[in-house]
Amino acid sequence: MTGANESQDAVQVLRRGQEHAAAEAIAAGHANYPSFRHFFPNDELRAKILPTFFLATVRDAVPFGSVLSAWIGDRVDAVAVWLPPGRFPWTPVSKLRATPALLRIMVAGACSRPSRASARV
Repeated sequence: MTGANESQDAVQVLRRGQEHAAAEAIAAGHANYPSFRHFFPNDELRAKILPTFFLATVRDAVPFGSVLSAWIGDRVDAVAVWLPPGRFPWTPVSKLRATPALLRIMVAGACSRPSRASARV
């Protein structure tokens, strides 16, 4: 099965090229978590940021064959991500690979919060 090319429901190991669909599914499932709502109070911004956040995790695990995806038709509906023993915490190389995405998230989060100076006025 190729997931996006099949029209039947299935659970399968996620493959390269399917990471974005998995990250979107995880983001949708976590969009209303209190911690994410706190750091990203704007719903639209949170919807843009969370897939980027989860994409780094999915990309890190896909090479190990440790990401399962549940497909409904051509849509990823659920995802489970595991890292093999010894792969967490992230290695320096994994952190370096994720740095651009994490920096974008940090900047977006900082821009979405009122500054302390304007909060005092």
